[in-house]
Parts: sequence; C-alpha cells; structure tokens
Amino acid sequence: MTLVISGYIHRPGFTYDYSNVLEGNFVKEPKDKSEREPGLFSIADSVITTVGGGGRVPLLKGFKKIVNIPIKLWQPYLVGPHFRGYKSIFQECECFVSFAGSTLTSQHVINLISNHLSLLRIDYRSKPLEKGDFIVIKNCEYNELEATANYSHHSDDLFLPEQDYQGILTADVVVDVVEHSINTALKSAKEFRLSEEAFNEMYTEFTLGLTCPSTGKDFLYHFQMDKRLNAEGVYEVYVNKQYIPENAVSVIGMRNTFGDRIEKVVERAINNNLNLCDELVAFMDVAIDEVDRDGSFEIGKPIVVKTLVNGTVVKKLVK
Repeated sequence: MTLVISGYIHRPGFTYDYSNVLEGNFVKEPKDKSEREPGLFSIADSVITTVGGGGRVPLLKGFKKIVNIPIKLWQPYLVGPHFRGYKSIFQECECFVSFAGSTLTSQHVINLISNHLSLLRIDYRSKPLEKGDFIVIKNCEYNELEATANYSHHSDDLFLPEQDYQGILTADVVVDVVEHSINTALKSAKEFRLSEEAFNEMYTEFTLGLTCPSTGKDFLYHFQMDKRLNAEGVYEVYVNKQYIPENAVSVIGMRNTFGDRIEKVVERAINNNLNLCDELVAFMDVAIDEVDRDGSFEIGKPIVVKTLVNGTVVKKLVK
C-alpha cells in the first residue's frame, strides 16, 4: 500500500509595521492565515509490501513513488526555406508524477509519460491565404512539417522563436499529454478481457504536479482509473482526471484510512498560519507509526518530500 499527499505550498504570512523604522524599530505580526507561495509539494512513504501468511509484510524500502519527469519542447531545424528535422530544444522544465497502486502498471504508465513529454515538438499548421499556427504536438501525432518536408518552402519571416514559439507550451498541453499517455498504457488491457479481480490488481492512481511553462501558474491533477463494460461484455479501462484547487490536496493510496484526517490537517494549517507541507510531513510520520503499531506495515519510512518551484523538482529525505 502507499500514502502520497500532494499540494500547493502555503507558508506562514506576516505583516510589517515600518512606522518607527527610523528609530530602528519595526513590528512583525503573524497573519490570520498562511499565504500561498509559488510551488508544489509531494510527500510519500517509500515502502513496497507484499502479501504474506499473516497479512502484508515489507518487501522493499526506499522505493520512488514520486518521479521527476523532464518536459522538452523541440524546435524545427531549417536550412534556408527547407525543414530538416528537430535538432535542438526550445524549452525545458520538469514536472512530477506520484503514484499509488500496482507497481507494474505505474512503471508502464510512467515510461509512456516520460517518453511523450521528452519528445514534444513544434509543428506548423498552414492555412490558405493567411499565416498558419505554431502548435505543440506529441511525437506520435501527425506532423505537417515532416509530411510536407520534401516540397514545402517556408518564408523567412516564420520560425522565429521569440515571435512564433513563445507561450505555446501550456499546462493544458502537458495535462492532455499525461492523460493520453495513461489511457494509451491502459488500452492494452482490453485485449485480455479483464475480470473485476484483474482490474483491482492493476488499479493505480496518479497525481501530476506542474508549473505552466507559459504563465508560471501551478497546477495539480489527480488521475483515477475507472472501467466500463463495452458491447462485447469486456471491461474497458480508462482514466478520469480531477483538478485540485489551491486550498486542497491530492491524497492517493490509503485515502479511505487517512483522507478525512488529512483534510482537517490542511484546514487547520491554512487557517492557523502554519507551513502546510511541514504539517503534512508530521502527519505522515504519525500515520506510519500508527500502521507500524497495528502490525500491517502498509506504509513505511523514510519519508520523501519533493518540491516543484520554477519548473525544477528538488528532493528532501525525512528519516
């Protein structure tokens, strides 16, 4: 089992009175509520368990349940008016994906997400009698530049990065690519006529944290697997996504056990001007101790904390 908590950075806020600063004195007062600051965090346990004769037992510790994923946008390479492929990166940053559930399913999904996000490309969609559009595409999509490379001649006033490429890589693009990657990974399950038991074995949840490369705004999404019976009586597996607002967190894994208590920690931290990430790390420590005392060992230390600020993921290990 797993417990991963992801959210937006909230830190204690203060007001300052500088009316007496000339006398070398100023007043610092805490605010009523903590302040939202740029960045995201994700907190996870790091134990992998297996089912033994007496229930779940630890199998591995130090397992990565929060994965840094590079986002790379490749720009067209032209020789004169002719497109000649993609040879350099126009824009690069990171996001994180955390997961809870089947390690096999998660690794397959993470691999697909990583491949897609590292191979994003700028394409040009032409229009009759007017300037076309520069868009971001996946490497598995139709690429007009590649399809027309043998006969197209492009104008000198196109393909100027500062003019044509700025702002086209957005959070919506990244979220759509991640959703596509998860659904692509799950599509193959249809071939094996999944039973209810098989669906439960492969069930996995994901949280995506990213900063929009265009606007700098932070976004957090929860992806949850679901299934439906098709006309052939076979389960089709797909994923639903949910946006997580700034005053909430994403909880995956042991949500039924700890979800309500985590919500109270979040509310208390924000309303009492506390550091939200620190409060949830402390809760994770308590939750692991409780599970240990119960003898289930479903989650365990070390606790891993990752933060995403300005498109860069930083890791901290909490023993």
